[in-house]
Amino acid sequence: MSIRQPNLLRPLQYGSPITPRRTPDYCQNMRFILFLLLGCVVCQAGTVYDTFHQSQAGGCGYSFTPPYSTCDVIGNPALFDIQQATVAVADNWATVTINFNYGGGITLQPYTDGIQLAVGDLFFYAPSDPGNYLYGVPLSSHGGFTADNLYQVGGPTTLLTADAIINNTGYYYRRNQDVWLGGSGSPETIGLPVQVVNYGDGLSNALYAATLQFPVSTNFVASVIQNGTIGIEFASAYCGNDVLQGTTQATPESGTFPLLALGAAMLAISTVLRRKRALRAVTVNSGD
Repeated sequence: MSIRQPNLLRPLQYGSPITPRRTPDYCQNMRFILFLLLGCVVCQAGTVYDTFHQSQAGGCGYSFTPPYSTCDVIGNPALFDIQQATVAVADNWATVTINFNYGGGITLQPYTDGIQLAVGDLFFYAPSDPGNYLYGVPLSSHGGFTADNLYQVGGPTTLLTADAIINNTGYYYRRNQDVWLGGSGSPETIGLPVQVVNYGDGLSNALYAATLQFPVSTNFVASVIQNGTIGIEFASAYCGNDVLQGTTQATPESGTFPLLALGAAMLAISTVLRRKRALRAVTVNSGD
């Protein structure tokens, strides 16, 4: 965004017009460096990647037992393929954006691919204990669990595998994959409505980007974040035909805090210098 400079082209009463001075090079350089610093901080957003747009031209070997498939996706990638998920936890809020293909459209409605399917839930785990999911957040409401609310797993709140929901011997899917919250339970925190937007063509980039934003408790942070790292798992549909799982940086690394401080200081200095230049311009103009 350009900064509007004071009008210095108006003639003085007893002299020639004043040529506006160019912004000092050091101010221009300062803003450039500031943008670089902020860019470095943004790059710290944690991302978990999944195999995306894998060719199935050679065929995929399917089975009813693990690993269930030799391909990343069981079935049609246009319905299930997951590209990535980005995670950030700051100021007691978590923001997770998942990029994935989904057969039920941008509204994340259930759909049919031989059998009825619906979008999976997002799970969190401690990096030192993969597969032990401690928290879950639905992308779509189901069975008394509300979309974008944070639930702690345990007690009446259980985990459902794909087979517990589907239980069909005629289809291939990842039967023992945890995909949904089950049982009952009250949310630990209540999040904002899930936002889903169009993202790509489903080939070079995933069709949709779904963003979840919800408050996190002290217990959540203590349970699933270790040394700034968090574990996440997500199945694009409750059949588990594609699953993203991995760990990533959830909070800015310690090295980014000096960058933030330096960036803030440089921004303050730049603002002060701009104000001084504007004040000098006003003083000159007031003399005519």
